[in-house]
Amino acid sequence: MIYSLLRNYARFVLKLLNKGTFYHTREHFPETGPLILAPTHANSIMDGILVTCAIKRPIWFLMRGDMFNKSKFLTALLNACKIKPLFRPSEGKENMSENDITMAACVELFKQNEAVLIFPEGISLNQNELLPLKKGLARLAFMSKQEGIPIQISPITLNYEDYKSFGYKTNITFGKTVIAQEITEDTKEPKFVKLLTEEIRNSLNAGFNRIFKQNSFFGGLVYYLGWLLNFPIYFLAIFLAKKKAMDSVFFETVIFLVVLAILPFYWLLLGMSYFLIF
Repeated sequence: MIYSLLRNYARFVLKLLNKGTFYHTREHFPETGPLILAPTHANSIMDGILVTCAIKRPIWFLMRGDMFNKSKFLTALLNACKIKPLFRPSEGKENMSENDITMAACVELFKQNEAVLIFPEGISLNQNELLPLKKGLARLAFMSKQEGIPIQISPITLNYEDYKSFGYKTNITFGKTVIAQEITEDTKEPKFVKLLTEEIRNSLNAGFNRIFKQNSFFGGLVYYLGWLLNFPIYFLAIFLAKKKAMDSVFFETVIFLVVLAILPFYWLLLGMSYFLIF
């Protein structure tokens, strides 16, 4: 319930903030069956939000594990939003064993034909080139394959027009679905991991597309109407992003989250002001 409400609201806010999101080879994306989504990771939290809003099926996420240690309320909220913890060594070696629990939970999700998003690069940097891929995704696919699960992997390349501006365009390229069972007949993990990682890397690299379409009149209408109605909170969001995140990968994430949080209250205030005046 919470997940569906937040996703629909996030889709609406994205339409207000972005000049256009364009999809390429969307027919490659599998709408059913156990699935690992493997998107590029150049724009921090916005990458996950963009992918979630681009597809119909619900998806689970793996998120930095230290967020689950903040409070019981936040942990409950993250679980309600289909997010599971994944700890890095920098977040405490004593927590690394928790990753085995998360991986086992993902395998159980795949048995229920669910989808899980994992960023194969592992870290986020504002650049238009692929970083070296980590092995965690391929190892999870191998675990699932060993359980007899017909796991699929969907490489998704996210192309941003800019990382430090308001109202950018995005190209989303869906690569051909990779079927884990077809990678190799070799039952040993190292060879499987190497071959799958290479195939994902090739697909993601092929998806980079820096040519952004021009909007139709109606395509850009929502964006400009958004500016007309919401310019006070837009200016606030841009100010906070420049002050807090100009030199980090969170610039556009800050803008999005500020607008996401304030917009309902701003519109409520506008509505109350209208009735008081007229």
